[in-house]
Amino acid sequence: MKWKRIANEDRVQPNSGSYADWKPEISTACAGSCVYCAIHESQYGGLDNFHVEHFRPKSRFPKLTNTITNLYLACAICNRFKSNDWPRRPKKDHSVPAYPDPGDCDYTELFDIDTDQHVVRGRYVASKYVVERLFLNRPQLRRERRTVHVRENLKKARESIMELVPQLEEVAHHDPKAIGLLSESLEAMNRTQEALEQLIQSPPYDPSEVRRPAKKKAARKRTRKTSAKKANKKAGKRKKK
Repeated sequence: MKWKRIANEDRVQPNSGSYADWKPEISTACAGSCVYCAIHESQYGGLDNFHVEHFRPKSRFPKLTNTITNLYLACAICNRFKSNDWPRRPKKDHSVPAYPDPGDCDYTELFDIDTDQHVVRGRYVASKYVVERLFLNRPQLRRERRTVHVRENLKKARESIMELVPQLEEVAHHDPKAIGLLSESLEAMNRTQEALEQLIQSPPYDPSEVRRPAKKKAARKRTRKTSAKKANKKAGKRKKK
């Protein structure tokens, strides 16, 4: 799951059709990945589960509805979270809450990734806004990042073992410890493979995991209840008088 800048300077405006017809071309330009969370089509059920994303929402910028450089690929969940949200025009220094344009910058430079907890953290005001608004640390994405991390470790382990095998075979007759080292390496690789298989076989996400946490909504309810109680007390005092 890696971001990349979308090369808008290389994209060509189609001569016919509309944005709904250009989904395959948009997917190719975006390397088959969501421009916001970086999840790839292969990790999320294919292109059918991705949307054509209007970077500047078509409800607010109707003239850009079919402008190819305003169109990107987004997974259904990120696209739903973003919807028509547009706090303000992004700045080059990312100093205001906004969505940085994937065609102007590489999102990799906007985030820090914690490889232990598999979470992303925004380096700037804008990227912090994106993390919060699009819920980029939802369990689904953390699980996918962990899977990618395990795969990378497995690849490195295999490469290391393949480099060691010829050397170990040569010295095995003279050094019994070499066989033990090889066995330990193979066991470590097998454990990593088992962990990877468990991750792959797990459901991609639970429906509750791709809904925005309802903390703010609950807080508003408590505020309304408190206000209602105060109003009732005041009304009761006036009646007594």
